[in-house]
Amino acid sequence: MAVSNRVICTIIVLTIMNLLNNMDRVTISGILPDIKKAFNLNNGQAGIIQTVFIISYLTFSPVFGFLGDRYNRNLIMFIGMIMWSSVTLASSFVASGKQHFWLFLVLRGCSGIGEASYGIIAPTIIADLFTGRQRSTALAVYFLAVPIGSASGFLVGTFVAKAAKTWRAALWVSPGVGILVAIICILFNENPPRGKAETNPNVTDSWRGFQATSWIADVTAILKTLGYACQFFTLGALAFWSAPTLYYLQLTLTGHATLFQIGLYFGVILCVGGIGGVITGAGAASYLKKNVMKEGDAIVCAIGMAASGISLYFCLVFGAFSIVVAWIFVFTGSFAIFLLSTPVTDMLL
Repeated sequence: MAVSNRVICTIIVLTIMNLLNNMDRVTISGILPDIKKAFNLNNGQAGIIQTVFIISYLTFSPVFGFLGDRYNRNLIMFIGMIMWSSVTLASSFVASGKQHFWLFLVLRGCSGIGEASYGIIAPTIIADLFTGRQRSTALAVYFLAVPIGSASGFLVGTFVAKAAKTWRAALWVSPGVGILVAIICILFNENPPRGKAETNPNVTDSWRGFQATSWIADVTAILKTLGYACQFFTLGALAFWSAPTLYYLQLTLTGHATLFQIGLYFGVILCVGGIGGVITGAGAASYLKKNVMKEGDAIVCAIGMAASGISLYFCLVFGAFSIVVAWIFVFTGSFAIFLLSTPVTDMLL
């Protein structure tokens, strides 16, 4: 099936949105030790930053899913992108001191709301533009932005913070790009009717002719959603705590560590391992579905999740004795967790 220039533009814009989405999440992690100093926080209090973000993201995800099924999805993403860009920039100007930490938390919560708007809706647009192998390919391109964006968050964030000699500068990079992408989205993005790619000709507007699913199929769909939630939780926790943990680990083992150094190492490992994982996972799932079994997506997801858990465990146990061993298992864990990206979304869509 030929793909129009407007559809290609849509995929590019959605992918950039996903890249910025993940840049924002990980940038905070790369400068977390500096944020702790600015607001005089311990590790437990610093963890609240990610907790507030995730709670707001998860709370508003169903809301945007509901709205996306009924209203203009490009408009919803535009509003969300503008909101995210504004509050991200505003959070960089919150005054230091524990008494101002609450405002930083409020802005991070609003950032989660903004990200939920396009993070939830973007994959549904891809699903409505493509079917079959083309959909898997488009989703693979879209999810390549996760490791690239995460790596960029570490690399760009720590580099800019070091160059400007303030952690606040790390939050000045992505908002400008976000506003530009939001404008392109509302002006040029394709907005296909919901379910366009797989419309059943026997189904009328009143849903006559629609074949109801079995209880087993419904339970399976719920379990798939819970599986995706587990992957999202794992990625969120690792993205937030991995860099600070490795920073303090290297400081303990070698007596020397800088945020820029950790950001560089972690960014490169995450980028290489993540890209390899996304491409391998999409290719393996596609091959299994075509040549071996229709449950290929689920098999790849199960292997990836199990392997990432094992790698994380080994990193925590053996990394305490060698920073090199820790970095090796960070790489294998990144590769494994990103095996899921395309297959799990393909199953849900």
